[in-house]
Amino acid sequence: MSEKYTEESAVFVKVDADQAREVLSANNVSAFPTFKVFKNKAAVFTQGGFAQASIAKALVDNGAVAASNKSD
Repeated sequence: MSEKYTEESAVFVKVDADQAREVLSANNVSAFPTFKVFKNKAAVFTQGGFAQASIAKALVDNGAVAASNKSD
């Protein structure tokens, strides 16, 4: 999914649950996978499980821009 948006408009981060439990706790993550969208350092969307359509909508609604499919 990360390849679908420009790097300038969306940053994707994968957190290793075994290595960063404090990150999970600080972000109230209790299900895997969990997708969170942040804007201006505030969580604006949380999705437990992979529901691609709702995650994509949240990304676009909060400023993510689709990447071009052109090969340069």
